[in-house]
Amino acid sequence: MPQRNAKERIMKNNKENQEKIAEAMTPFVRTYIIADAAAQAMRSVVDDIANNILLGKEYLVNEGFEQKNNPGERITDHKNAWMMSNSDSHEYLTLLRDALISEGLEAHGIEGQPYYSYKCPALSLESLKVDAEHLLIQEAGKHLGKPGDDFLHMLLCAGLDKYHEFIKLICDMVVAYQPVSWLESIANKEALFMELQGQ
Repeated sequence: MPQRNAKERIMKNNKENQEKIAEAMTPFVRTYIIADAAAQAMRSVVDDIANNILLGKEYLVNEGFEQKNNPGERITDHKNAWMMSNSDSHEYLTLLRDALISEGLEAHGIEGQPYYSYKCPALSLESLKVDAEHLLIQEAGKHLGKPGDDFLHMLLCAGLDKYHEFIKLICDMVVAYQPVSWLESIANKEALFMELQGQ
């Protein structure tokens, strides 16, 4: 009987500790979920715009990329835009920036750089998402008795699979202790993104 009581006390303490950690981690998880939703939504929009440009304009794989594609082959996917010639790339990036701006998206120029060199809105939000991931991991490290920076570096050195697995673990733990209303508020990523954009 005493052994059973000790086990129950340990389980109760573990549950209480998890609840405290989940409460402390809630703002960090919420920030990460919002950043992830915004980054995914913006990436989808930018990729669609980029691919539409490639459908309407003929850009070819430049010589020197024989190992990837045949030189002279038409580029129809934005993921292969890096195989364009420099002149084609500059034109394509200029058209893309113009299209982003015409859609009401921010594509800020970089001081001292040509017009085709700018901050892609999708990359900007993906960078914020990574910042949110790092903050989440550093804060979790504090609650696990490990200095934030050291724990972040440990996870990164363990590989991206472990890094993302840990983020998912923390998110799952926090979500498990949240009221349904909180979960509903982050369930629809598209609606959340529209809210962020003030639309």
